[in-house]
Amino acid sequence: MHDKRKNNSFWNNNWTVGTGTAIISVLILRIIDSTADTKILNSTWRFIKALFINLSLFFQRTFTIPTWGLILIAFSGLGLLILVLWIGSLFNKNDKDTTTSELPVEFLKYKSDTFDNLLYKWEYIKDYDGKYDIVNFTPYCPKDNCILHYSRCPICNTYFLKIKEKEELRILVRHRIENNLYPRN
Repeated sequence: MHDKRKNNSFWNNNWTVGTGTAIISVLILRIIDSTADTKILNSTWRFIKALFINLSLFFQRTFTIPTWGLILIAFSGLGLLILVLWIGSLFNKNDKDTTTSELPVEFLKYKSDTFDNLLYKWEYIKDYDGKYDIVNFTPYCPKDNCILHYSRCPICNTYFLKIKEKEELRILVRHRIENNLYPRN
């Protein structure tokens, strides 16, 4: 079954939904005001008006703050910012041992393997959280050890039709690393 609203971009537009919600809310408040004999909408409007009037009066005032007061406010703000960042870093702190993360990892030497009679080489990059990602998969001709150019070896002119996708290669390499099936050099 095909839903007509999915094709109509008008109903999926965020502006339409937001404006429609606001209009429906005002209509519901008007209905409540008239049937329950209350003044919700009128009271809300007076509150918003009073709030903006008082805010404008506050910003029209002139204040005399001594220089030391401005310096105190600036340092207090800076101290508060440092405190918030420090508390945030306590929540995001990793519980890993820094000495073990600095040691060389054995699987990083595993940078090439053959899948379906085709040689692949890759590299590792270290993420911000200390994990390694496998990148830059490159297929090579197994006979000439030459990088393939559009599925063809430039040296022996052999075409390779079964070149694996990068995600499939990433899965195969991770499987061999996690199960210790990779060749040790």
